[in-house]
Amino acid sequence: MKRLIFVLSAAAILSSCASAGNATKPPELDVPFGAEAEISYDGSECTAKIVRYGSGRWEFTITEPYALEGLTVTESGGKTTFSMLGMESTADISGAAVSMARALSSAYDAAAAGGEVTHGSAGETALTGTSDIGRYRVTLGENAEPAVIASEDCKLKAQLSSFTVMPENEVTAELDES
Repeated sequence: MKRLIFVLSAAAILSSCASAGNATKPPELDVPFGAEAEISYDGSECTAKIVRYGSGRWEFTITEPYALEGLTVTESGGKTTFSMLGMESTADISGAAVSMARALSSAYDAAAAGGEVTHGSAGETALTGTSDIGRYRVTLGENAEPAVIASEDCKLKAQLSSFTVMPENEVTAELDES
């Protein structure tokens, strides 16, 4: 009888330990990365190369439409800087490029800092929450890499591709230059 109680107790303890390992934990998103993005923001669309050097430090280089090709929008230290064709300007305005960059970086940085992990009916995993731009959703694709960054509140949707985590030495070199 004592053996049976011991075996059942051990089984209960082992099964509870095993189920704790299956708990959903947020993926590691607080990493520097580069990606291609197809972005739709409040009726405007563009394609951009984006680089995240760290929380609050982003660079967006527009590749389409042709009229904006080469425009670089940098978010850093609460400032937004535009550069194109050798000209540079720091601004605090709410133009589409500024708002798009701010909305996308704010949503992702909030998710990286600890969004709520949810699972959709189609099996997708996402981080959801609220940031200074409103509600956001970062949907993860293969290998728990961000695939879509969205916010219905500010009409933002960015489809990411070619996601690459940046090596630490590239991030350090870029931060030293700025």
